Amino acid sequence: MNKQAFLIMADSNAEQLKTLIMLLDSKFVDIYVHIDKKSKINTKLFNGITKQSKVFFVPRMDVFWGGLSMIKCEYGLFKYALKNGTYSYFHLISGKDIPLRSVDEIYNFFESHLNQEFVAFETVQNFQHARATERVSFYHFMPEMSFKSSKKWVSINFWKIYRKFESDLQRILKIDLFSKYKLDLKYGSQWVSVDTEFLEYLISKEEFVYKIFKNAVLSDELFIQTILYNNDYFRKKLFYFNNTLEYSNLRYIDWNRGRPYIWRIDDKEKLIDASKRGFMFARKFDTKVDKNIICFLSKRESSWKN
Repeated sequence: MNKQAFLIMADSNAEQLKTLIMLLDSKFVDIYVHIDKKSKINTKLFNGITKQSKVFFVPRMDVFWGGLSMIKCEYGLFKYALKNGTYSYFHLISGKDIPLRSVDEIYNFFESHLNQEFVAFETVQNFQHARATERVSFYHFMPEMSFKSSKKWVSINFWKIYRKFESDLQRILKIDLFSKYKLDLKYGSQWVSVDTEFLEYLISKEEFVYKIFKNAVLSDELFIQTILYNNDYFRKKLFYFNNTLEYSNLRYIDWNRGRPYIWRIDDKEKLIDASKRGFMFARKFDTKVDKNIICFLSKRESSWKN
């Protein structure tokens, strides 16, 4: 039988990451984990936590929110897994995710939908609201730096003010560094489930991606969608969830109550309903905010495995 690979990007909370890895434990699954180099998580804490899955920790690098390092990290995970094994699907998830189905259900679903790509695309309205075009058409000085990568109040406010000035000026000057590539820019969640065929194609475009997005911000939400959509063959392979591409990565995320909202125990019925509607994963969870919802989902999914 085929095997599938889960690729996890994590930066904190070792215990929560342990829970996630144990929920994905299966003889049909290998798990690849990247832990941000800035994190204090020790990989030795994860020795022997799975009974069936092999767990691999890829070389660590510094990852900064919204910068090119996010893309480089994803490419690092993709290439490491692709060279290490043969898989029908590669699921890129966050260390703050929790599956909404048992690992067996997730595995069987994707095996029954081979040759499809599970990549979400935002609506035109959301695309415009996020000023997605300006993320890549404008030149951004030190794109790795932002108010989220800063800790001091002065630095946070400096980058907020500077980024606004930077964008306002280039908007007036009508700067457009992206138009020369003659591509349709697309925008959506960075968390995807893709097959080997597309992953090999994406890796073949790595240097081209770096060229386009080297001075962009929040480009992790642009590069996969743009590369895929501009290829007729892979565009036809896209999976449509309830006749839309907006949720076709099958990740349940609430952007209305947060950026994104962190799920709590009071949301358990909403998450159960999302599972019934076909979502495979949900984010975002944080034990520091509410560990009860993680325990609830973990017990629910563990009972399915046993």
